Amino acid sequence: MKREIQFLQAMNDIEDSYLSEVEAHINPEKQKKRNPKSVRWLLIALAVLVCLSASAYAAIQWNPFFMEKFHPSDAIIQKTRSIVQNVQAVSQCGDITLRVEQTVGDENILYIKLDVLLPEGSTWRDVASKELVEEADNILIQPESWYIYQTAISWDEISGMTAAEIKEKLAEKQIGTSFGSSSESVSCDSSGYTMLLQFTAQDQQWNDDGITLLIPSFISNRYGQTYSVLEGPFVISWKPENSGIHYEFTMENKKDHRPIGRVYLSPFQLQVQYKYDALSVSGRSAKPYATSEEFQNDIILHFRDGTEKKGDALSKNASVTFGAQWGSYHVTFGTILDLDTVESVQVGPYIYRLEE
Repeated sequence: MKREIQFLQAMNDIEDSYLSEVEAHINPEKQKKRNPKSVRWLLIALAVLVCLSASAYAAIQWNPFFMEKFHPSDAIIQKTRSIVQNVQAVSQCGDITLRVEQTVGDENILYIKLDVLLPEGSTWRDVASKELVEEADNILIQPESWYIYQTAISWDEISGMTAAEIKEKLAEKQIGTSFGSSSESVSCDSSGYTMLLQFTAQDQQWNDDGITLLIPSFISNRYGQTYSVLEGPFVISWKPENSGIHYEFTMENKKDHRPIGRVYLSPFQLQVQYKYDALSVSGRSAKPYATSEEFQNDIILHFRDGTEKKGDALSKNASVTFGAQWGSYHVTFGTILDLDTVESVQVGPYIYRLEE
């Protein structure tokens, strides 16, 4: 914003004679009737609009990696600017460099673009297990595991510690309910690779402490055997600022209004949790769900154009869990959902309408 302020200050220093010439050129008939100061403020207002437009445009530049992952429409990009954060964090972990350029998400889910870079002149063939790369052109690389902590830790602070010691030290700061990562195929003769990490929390409030990503090591699975690729631990920290609109509804028993569950919908995911003895199949109020398919078919997104999608059609990666007294459904969408197109969420006999 510094450049914009300097520009506005410069505008305020323009001599009245020059502003009068501008006015005369624009509207010669009114050159004697308008105060040059009004012209100055008009130009300043135009400058502010230009600066704000440029800032807004710069803030919504999606990394090609995420463009390929989500294929967002122009409408989605305009409506969901706050879900994208240009992080540009770099952590030098010994000879290995971790880099987080950009993240996409909100307070409940975070997609992280992570780059792993080897020392200059090195390749995966040089650092990975010899048995793994001996006769291979490409290998699949993934984190052995990974963790998120609500605190900022540098590699210098944990250098010399084992991953187990770090996890014990930061145990009270750990956040997140589920973690996923892509397993990427890379050339043995390359010197880095990019992977996608997906982190899910529930109502996580980002604060000034920042977060730390911990990866104990990188491995490769081949023919049922696990090989070491890079031994860590590795850490990188940054301050998340991702935020987004979501809808959350408390399900209540229609007779006594007891809370019986929760419905959560965002552009990224749909979650439903319910008490097993309280929610039953539509039209059969006395019978609980018997199968996951039965439950999924009773979860419906109704769209404003009159179409609908049932739970089993929303994504192939839906997670459905049943316990003795409860059940849950969780799906992350393959693309970013435009919430403006959704009219309501239905779970059995319960319908929750989204505000227009």
